[in-house]
Amino acid sequence: MKTEDMPVLDLCGSPRENGRHHGEILRAEIKATIDLWQSSATLPAGITFPWAVESLIQSTGFIAQIKAHIPDLLEEIAGIAEGANQDLNLVLAFQLGDEMRWFFRDQDVRADRCSAIGAAGIGAEPTIIGQNIDVGSWADGMQVLLRIRDPRDESETLVFTVAGMVAMNGVSGRGFGLCCNTLLQLSPNPRGLPVAAIVRRTLASRTAAEALHVLRTIPHASGQNYVFGSRTEIRNLECGGSGIAEYRHGARIDRVIHTNHPLVHKDAVFPLGPLLETSSRLRLESLDRRFASMTGPSTYEEVVEVLQARDDPDFPVCRETELDRSDPYWMTIAATIFEIGDTVQMHCAAGPPTQSQFVRFGVNPPRCCA
Repeated sequence: MKTEDMPVLDLCGSPRENGRHHGEILRAEIKATIDLWQSSATLPAGITFPWAVESLIQSTGFIAQIKAHIPDLLEEIAGIAEGANQDLNLVLAFQLGDEMRWFFRDQDVRADRCSAIGAAGIGAEPTIIGQNIDVGSWADGMQVLLRIRDPRDESETLVFTVAGMVAMNGVSGRGFGLCCNTLLQLSPNPRGLPVAAIVRRTLASRTAAEALHVLRTIPHASGQNYVFGSRTEIRNLECGGSGIAEYRHGARIDRVIHTNHPLVHKDAVFPLGPLLETSSRLRLESLDRRFASMTGPSTYEEVVEVLQARDDPDFPVCRETELDRSDPYWMTIAATIFEIGDTVQMHCAAGPPTQSQFVRFGVNPPRCCA
């Protein structure tokens, strides 16, 4: 997809209205996305997709956790299902991609290969967070931005995702942003909050301190690494069902990098397949050499170059489907860069950043009198 063709949905109504607008505008894309998701899902022999959806929802506490921590999100998901003319349970399950994988013990070698980096702001220079989002090529052409306006203070949250899904990552006009990458090895918790809901709950926080508190205290359903940044700091949390471990790159607090294997968390119960382990470690080496070894504040231009890196032809940070014929299933469906300083902005490329142009999006702060 060309970035300039990526839909940007302005959501300023009630949660149900926002979801219904999402579903109606992207009805065809949501049907195509869910169909492709179903066809590419890996399930144990003898398990049908409808049974898997029912089991995932009924045998876990995911819905109860969403009700407890961010109930408006269930209304939004119901609205998506209504607007798109899709079964509600199917749309609910679509939000649970990470959870479905460990629930059915899917240790597919194609598992997520996202790469994330962050640098704290210094003086007038903003904090900056960057991420390549690598998922199945089924998601290409389905990229979308959600611009969510809070009626309480008119602040905006900009969320990157695909049609029908509530979140992959995002940044808040209140001065903080969040990227994440899968850590399938960590213990899951079937009574925890799913990843997509954690992203939305964190971004719905009123302050950066509240957002970080949410990440630290909420029960996590799936192993996931979160790179969190505000105007004053950058934090990296490896989160799983058994707890949280904070990763720092050596003794430094100014820059952080991460891929798809735990760097400090000790509760890794699922082994990493050899291909994904090789990919994760080689990408981490690229991020270390190009980004973490540097000092001082980062810049948008530097982060673009890091996310475009193809240092190893088989396991690059930036994955291009046309070049990477050894694994055509996999691709970088987007690169996002958040700049968080006196103003907040997002740069997004709707595809591999070597092949797609970045477009800048401003994110409005709260009203001063709110």
